[in-house]
Amino acid sequence: MRIEKAVLVFRKDFLEITRNREVVMPMLILPLIFALVLPAVSFLAIPNNTNPGGNDAAAIGNILSNLPQSVQRVISNYSPLQQTQYVMVVYFFAPFFLIIPIMSSSVIASDSFAGEKERNTIEALLATPLTDSELLFGKILVSFIPGMGVTLLGFILYTATVDILGYQSFGGLILPTVTWLVMIFVLSPIISLLGIAVAVAGGTDLSS
Repeated sequence: MRIEKAVLVFRKDFLEITRNREVVMPMLILPLIFALVLPAVSFLAIPNNTNPGGNDAAAIGNILSNLPQSVQRVISNYSPLQQTQYVMVVYFFAPFFLIIPIMSSSVIASDSFAGEKERNTIEALLATPLTDSELLFGKILVSFIPGMGVTLLGFILYTATVDILGYQSFGGLILPTVTWLVMIFVLSPIISLLGIAVAVAGGTDLSS
C-alpha cells in the first residue's frame, strides 16, 4: 500500500466534506454546546438552585454522598456548592463528551463512502490506479483526523470555559485532569475508529 495515494484520497474527500454544510454544521454545533453551554449551566445556574435546606440541596447532597470513595476524597475539602460544580464539570459531563468523536467520525465516514454513490463519482474513483487498501485507508483517514480534530478543539474550549468560569470559585484551574486526558487521547480515538467501522459496515461497499 502506498501511503501517498491514500493521502490523495484524504485530500479529495476533505475538500468535499468542507463544502458540505450538512456535514460540517453538526460537527461544529455539538462541540460548542458541550464546551460552552454545559459549563455555563454548571457555574451560573447551580448557585441559584441550591438553597440550604431546600429539596434541590437535599437531592444534590444525596447524590454526592453516593459517589465513589475516590471521588469523595478529591472533593472532600470543597464546599457543597464547589463539590456540586466540580462533580458536574469533571465527572458528570465526561461521558457526554465522548459523543463528539463517534458522531463526527461516523457522519464523515457515511458521507465519504455513501456520498460517492450519491455524487455519481464512484465509477471515476474506481477507475483510478488505487488499490482497495489505499482507497479504504484514505477514507478512514478523512473520517478519523477531522473527527479527532473536532474532539480536541471541543476539549480545549471546554477546558478553557471551565477554568475561566471556575477560577473565582476554586481559586485555580481544575482541568485538565488525568481522567480527561485519558478520555481524550486514549478512549476518544478508539471510539472514533469504532464509529468509522460501523459506518463502513453499515452500507458502504464502494464496489457495489
